[in-house]
Amino acid sequence: VRLLRVAVVPRFLGSQPNQWSAAYDYPALAGAADFLTLMAYDNSGRLGPAGPIAGYNWVKNAVEYARNRVPTDKLLLGIALYGREWTDDGNGLQARTMPYPETEALLNRLSLTPRWAERHRSPWFEYRTSGTVRSVWYENARSIQEKLKLLEQYRLRGFAAWRLGMEDPRIWPLVSAMQEDTNGSSERHQAAVGF
Repeated sequence: VRLLRVAVVPRFLGSQPNQWSAAYDYPALAGAADFLTLMAYDNSGRLGPAGPIAGYNWVKNAVEYARNRVPTDKLLLGIALYGREWTDDGNGLQARTMPYPETEALLNRLSLTPRWAERHRSPWFEYRTSGTVRSVWYENARSIQEKLKLLEQYRLRGFAAWRLGMEDPRIWPLVSAMQEDTNGSSERHQAAVGF
């Protein structure tokens, strides 16, 4: 048996699709595929200003749009496992992707305590080096746990993660606990975890 999973970019209620998202016809794709993975990340991309990778309300709004067009037993929530550092040297912003271990090492090396943006339910911090301001937003176990709660709230099939090897290792006990909670429940509610 082969299963077809299609990754789709987020769309939102009440907003017109942009050039990137307009091509994704959620109902048609759901009719042809076994699963749709909602890529609920890059709320703040490499080409824009610093901000959350996947702010909670942004993700929630994307899920609400998708669940009105796709059966929830076919819908996987795409969760980011990485962070991003934006650099402003006065000549424009540049951004690079950062794995969690690198982010944690940077915090330790600089003896910084990250901030928690409650509105976005995301960690972040800023620092200055050689006159350059650097802003880092990332995903950690706490921010990912907030997104995993959406699986139950919206009765989604499960989640898919992007990208393995970049994650906070503390997410794995959360995933294990989630899978243990679904043991004995109906097949529809068992987590379909993909990478």
